[in-house]
Amino acid sequence: MLRRQMLAFLFLAGFGLAAQAQEAPQPGPKAPAARERCADGPMGHRHQEFCKDNPQRCEELRAKRDQMREQCKQDPAACEKKREEMRAKMKQRMEERCKADPARCETMKKRFEERQARGERRGPPPVAVPNPSSN
Repeated sequence: MLRRQMLAFLFLAGFGLAAQAQEAPQPGPKAPAARERCADGPMGHRHQEFCKDNPQRCEELRAKRDQMREQCKQDPAACEKKREEMRAKMKQRMEERCKADPARCETMKKRFEERQARGERRGPPPVAVPNPSSN
């Protein structure tokens, strides 16, 4: 009897976890307000100007971005590995730049610390993770 109860419990627990995984919100495109904020910022204006001046190149880059997103959906591990490699290269380049021009590096660090103190963020907003105990 106890064995049946355990099996039933495990089955229901597994079923509950599977249902919860299906209900978990998937990260989607940026919210309209975030898209507007990005478009109104300096990078958005630079992007618009670039696309006006180079429509063909802009379209090529857009296609490449869409292709990368599709590849990341298919193989997230390879995508994350590639991101880590890019981060390592960027860090190496930054260290080389700091060796070449320490004053500029210090200025950039101060600006970064000021933004951190004000609570400003750069990059995508954090993804909300559902709380399993709230169900």
